[in-house]
Amino acid sequence: DDGRYFHATQNDLWLYDDKSGQVTNLTEDYDRAVGSQLLGDVRSMEPAMRPQWSPAGDVIFFTAVDRGNVPIFAVDVKAGASGEARDLLPGICGAAGALVSGPDGLYFTYEKPTAAPEMHFLPHGSYEQSPERLTDFNADLMDELDARPYERITYRGTDDLEIEEFVCYPPDFDAEEKYPLVLYIHGGPHGAYGNTFSVEVQARAAQGRIIVLPNPRGSGGYGQKFMRACVGDWGGLDYQDIMCGVDEVVRRGGVDAERMAVTGISYGGYMTNWTITHTDRFACAITEMCVSNLLSFYGTADIGTHFLEAEIPGSIWEDPENLWDHSPIKYIGDCTTPTLVIHGEDDYRCPIEQGEQVFACLKRRGVDTAMVRFPGCSHVFSRIGKPSHRRKRFRVMEAWLKRYAIEMV
Repeated sequence: DDGRYFHATQNDLWLYDDKSGQVTNLTEDYDRAVGSQLLGDVRSMEPAMRPQWSPAGDVIFFTAVDRGNVPIFAVDVKAGASGEARDLLPGICGAAGALVSGPDGLYFTYEKPTAAPEMHFLPHGSYEQSPERLTDFNADLMDELDARPYERITYRGTDDLEIEEFVCYPPDFDAEEKYPLVLYIHGGPHGAYGNTFSVEVQARAAQGRIIVLPNPRGSGGYGQKFMRACVGDWGGLDYQDIMCGVDEVVRRGGVDAERMAVTGISYGGYMTNWTITHTDRFACAITEMCVSNLLSFYGTADIGTHFLEAEIPGSIWEDPENLWDHSPIKYIGDCTTPTLVIHGEDDYRCPIEQGEQVFACLKRRGVDTAMVRFPGCSHVFSRIGKPSHRRKRFRVMEAWLKRYAIEMV
């Protein structure tokens, strides 16, 4: 990317001519983020996935997030900035990844909510056909699961901006019945949810819960303007987008509004903290690897200074009031929601002191709270950590949800 919007800048595909020194943006007219910001728990996020050359060197292949999906695109090198990004997997409801261009075709992983990633193949020159699946590593697992597809829901924010969310309903869902709801808020803030496979989402839904995965303003995959729309406004319209998404699912029926939970990691943890300090509509919360105090985050996080100066413009000495006003901990006195705090002790992205502040304040105020610390765990241990730690995390979360009746009764 060219960094013009700092951390909220979409990745583009650039071509550098090492003879002339000329640099050309090949995706200047394609308003999507090259790479993949889509979140799942069977792989790590791949925002900088390496583009691939065709055997003849006349085409470059790349992936990009497009409204909750990750297709494969091709651009003609000779066409330069005026070239059109051609979608080689039109109409997919899934995510391609780990792209490699071989002499005979494209090799890539492909996943969707009802299928864990498997290797696929698409011959060069025959991109209109459906890709061939090459592996079946997860067949036994998928045969055992009743994995549910996601429903894509479009709704309007408070300022009439179009927002999307993905909803995973439990098996045999009946809108005339009442189900508990779990709201998952993604991190980034420029990540996104979409049609990826998630063990956690499927497992929670299988327990009889409605899982809501919103993409509020700031999420990737909806264009540059949308991606930077939360900059300077954390806890503002992005929070309202998320609450409007909950309202939309409730409006459609089947939700027990007295048995809703909210959770999220990183910026999702920030927004979980913001939510429980600005509404009491959730029966319980789980905040993970969170941000709570932007003043202390500025000097303790590995990206604290430059990241915050871009996302919440201004430095700690120039405008400390702005950082404090956007800090959930400022409003912790208004929180009555029982909250579980989960944090990795070796998290340098969102240091553990951020979670400790939430736990200490809620404990002091007499709000039901607990903190689970994972030794030796980094910021992304929920996706790439030790299986024992991931299993323990899942179980403590499940126990907290059941404690507050976020389960079928």
